[in-house]
Amino acid sequence: MADDLYQDYRSGKLKIYNVKKSNFIQLGYASGSQKKVEQIGKPARLIDSPYKGEFDSNDLAILKIEGSNFPTVQLGDAQNIQIGKEVYAIGYPGIVQELMGLLTDEGSQLEPSMTKGVISAKKKLTDGTEAFQTDAAITHGNSGGPAVDTGGKVIGVTTWSLGDNPGGEGFNFLVSSEEVKRLLSRNNVKTDQLSLSTVAWAKGLDLFGQKKYSDALKEFEKAKNLYPDNLDLQGYITKCQEAIARGEDKSSSGWGWIILLAFVVGGLILVGIVVLVIVLVAKKGGGEKKEAPVRNTSRSDAGGEKTVDKK
Repeated sequence: MADDLYQDYRSGKLKIYNVKKSNFIQLGYASGSQKKVEQIGKPARLIDSPYKGEFDSNDLAILKIEGSNFPTVQLGDAQNIQIGKEVYAIGYPGIVQELMGLLTDEGSQLEPSMTKGVISAKKKLTDGTEAFQTDAAITHGNSGGPAVDTGGKVIGVTTWSLGDNPGGEGFNFLVSSEEVKRLLSRNNVKTDQLSLSTVAWAKGLDLFGQKKYSDALKEFEKAKNLYPDNLDLQGYITKCQEAIARGEDKSSSGWGWIILLAFVVGGLILVGIVVLVIVLVAKKGGGEKKEAPVRNTSRSDAGGEKTVDKK
C-alpha cells in the first residue's frame, strides 16, 4: 500500500500539501551480550544538501545533531584511487532487514553488513559529480553508508545501484569522498580532526591487539564515558576483564614506574660509588708525606768527622 502511494506521488497522481519535515538520527545500543533494537531518537537539523532528484545530483546531506564526542571517520584521498582497488561497503541492506523475524532474530538488526569488491570504473554523474562504479554488493538500505579502503578510510558514499534491473547485479555507484569534502568545506566543517571518543576507541583496539588488556580497558572505559552509544564497547570491556582474570595481561603500566625507579636508584648508587672511590684515592695520595734527609755529623775515633745520612 505504501509503495503504491509512493509511486502515485512520484508520477504526479497524488498531491500532498502542507508537508512538515523533521529529521531524527536513531542510535541503537548494546546491553550485555545481546543487541537490542531499542532506539534513541536524536533530533537533527538539515544544514545543506545539493540533492534535487534521483539522477540529476548527488544525494548527500549534512545533518547537525546536538551533542559532543560522536564517533568520527577519516575521509580518504579519492583523487588517487586506481581501478581495481579493494573497497568495502558498509550498511543495512533492505533485503537482509526484510528477513528479520523469519531467518534472523530481531536482536541482530543493529549488526551492519559489509560487502567486498573493487573499484570497477570512474564515472561522472549528469551534474558533473565524481562517482565510482563498484561490484561490492549494495541495495536498498545501503544508501548513505560509507565505502572504505583497506586502511579504513572513507573513499565514497553508497548512492544507487542497477541491481533492480535485469543483469544489473554488481553495478553499483559511490559518490566520491572528494564531493563529501567539498560539501563539508562549503559549510566550514573540519575534516582533519577525530573526536575524543574515537581516539580512545582506536587506542583501545590497538592495545587489545597487543594483549595489553589493562591499558586497553582504561581506553575502552574512557571511550564509553565519552560516548555510551558505541555498540561494541561493553563487549570489549568484558573481554579485557576476562583476559586479565586469566593472567593473560601484557600491559606495561605499573611495571613501567618500577623499572624506571630501579634505573634511577641504580644510577644513584653507581654515582655514589664513583664519588667514594675518588675521595679515597685523593685522601691516600695527600697523606703520604716524604721526610727530608737528616744530616748527622759526629766525630770519629780517628779524630775526623763522619757524616751519616738518615733516611
